[in-house]
Amino acid sequence: MKIIVDTNIIFSGILNTDGKIGDLLMNSHEIFEFYTVTYLRQEIEKHKEKLEKISGLSSDQIEVSKLQILNQLGLDFRKVSLAFSTAKAKISRNAKPPQI
Repeated sequence: MKIIVDTNIIFSGILNTDGKIGDLLMNSHEIFEFYTVTYLRQEIEKHKEKLEKISGLSSDQIEVSKLQILNQLGLDFRKVSLAFSTAKAKISRNAKPPQI
Protein backbone atom coordinates (compact mmCIF):
# COMPACT_ATOMS: atom_id res chain seq x y z
CA MET A 1 0.00 0.00 0.00
CA LYS A 2 1.27 3.47 -0.87
CA ILE A 3 1.13 6.10 1.88
CA ILE A 4 1.77 9.83 1.42
CA VAL A 5 3.41 11.20 4.55
CA ASP A 6 2.82 14.87 5.37
CA THR A 7 5.60 16.91 6.99
CA ASN A 8 3.51 17.23 10.18
CA ILE A 9 3.41 13.43 10.45
CA ILE A 10 7.20 13.36 10.25
CA PHE A 11 7.33 16.06 12.96
CA SER A 12 5.11 13.88 15.18
CA GLY A 13 7.39 10.91 14.60
CA ILE A 14 10.50 12.94 15.43
CA LEU A 15 8.94 14.34 18.61
CA ASN A 16 7.81 10.94 19.86
CA THR A 17 9.38 7.91 18.19
CA ASP A 18 7.69 5.69 20.80
CA GLY A 19 4.19 6.98 19.94
CA LYS A 20 1.78 5.46 17.44
CA ILE A 21 2.94 7.62 14.56
CA GLY A 22 6.62 7.09 15.36
CA ASP A 23 6.03 3.34 15.62
CA LEU A 24 4.19 3.32 12.30
CA LEU A 25 6.97 5.23 10.55
CA MET A 26 9.75 3.19 12.13
CA ASN A 27 8.30 -0.30 11.85
CA SER A 28 6.04 -0.61 8.82
CA HIS A 29 8.33 0.12 5.87
CA GLU A 30 7.96 -3.51 4.77
CA ILE A 31 4.17 -3.17 4.68
CA PHE A 32 3.75 0.34 3.28
CA GLU A 33 5.50 2.27 0.54
CA PHE A 34 5.97 5.79 1.91
CA TYR A 35 6.06 8.98 -0.15
CA THR A 36 6.60 12.54 1.00
CA VAL A 37 7.24 16.02 -0.31
CA THR A 38 10.61 16.80 -1.87
CA TYR A 39 11.17 19.73 0.51
CA LEU A 40 10.78 17.62 3.67
CA ARG A 41 14.36 18.17 4.84
CA GLN A 42 14.09 21.93 4.35
CA GLU A 43 10.86 21.99 6.38
CA ILE A 44 12.47 20.04 9.21
CA GLU A 45 15.48 22.36 9.27
CA LYS A 46 13.22 25.41 9.13
CA HIS A 47 11.37 24.25 12.27
CA LYS A 48 14.24 22.52 14.08
CA GLU A 49 14.41 25.07 16.92
CA LYS A 50 10.67 24.72 17.51
CA LEU A 51 11.01 20.91 17.55
CA GLU A 52 13.79 21.21 20.13
CA LYS A 53 11.73 23.56 22.29
CA ILE A 54 8.58 21.42 22.16
CA SER A 55 10.35 18.10 22.74
CA GLY A 56 13.07 19.14 25.16
CA LEU A 57 15.52 17.15 23.02
CA SER A 58 18.90 18.47 21.97
CA SER A 59 19.70 19.37 18.38
CA ASP A 60 21.72 16.15 18.07
CA GLN A 61 18.86 14.05 19.44
CA ILE A 62 16.43 15.64 16.97
CA GLU A 63 18.92 14.90 14.20
CA VAL A 64 19.18 11.22 15.16
CA SER A 65 15.38 10.86 15.33
CA LYS A 66 15.03 12.60 11.97
CA LEU A 67 17.65 10.42 10.31
CA GLN A 68 16.20 7.21 11.72
CA ILE A 69 12.76 8.06 10.36
CA LEU A 70 14.08 9.18 6.97
CA ASN A 71 16.16 6.02 6.78
CA GLN A 72 13.11 3.87 7.54
CA LEU A 73 11.13 5.70 4.88
CA GLY A 74 13.90 4.96 2.40
CA LEU A 75 14.57 8.60 1.56
CA ASP A 76 18.04 9.15 0.09
CA PHE A 77 19.19 5.97 1.81
CA ARG A 78 22.92 6.31 1.22
CA LYS A 79 23.16 9.96 2.28
CA VAL A 80 20.87 9.40 5.28
CA SER A 81 22.80 6.32 6.36
CA LEU A 82 26.12 8.16 6.37
CA ALA A 83 24.68 11.21 8.14
CA PHE A 84 22.97 8.95 10.70
CA SER A 85 26.24 7.21 11.55
CA THR A 86 27.96 10.57 11.97
CA ALA A 87 25.20 12.02 14.18
CA LYS A 88 24.96 8.86 16.26
CA ALA A 89 28.71 8.87 16.90
CA LYS A 90 28.57 12.53 17.90
CA ILE A 91 25.72 11.91 20.35
CA SER A 92 27.40 8.90 21.92
CA ARG A 93 30.27 11.20 22.84
CA ASN A 94 28.13 14.11 24.07
CA ALA A 95 24.65 13.17 25.23
CA LYS A 96 22.21 10.40 25.92
CA PRO A 97 20.13 9.72 22.76
CA PRO A 98 16.33 9.51 22.91
CA GLN A 99 14.71 6.11 23.48
CA ILE A 100 13.91 4.76 20.05
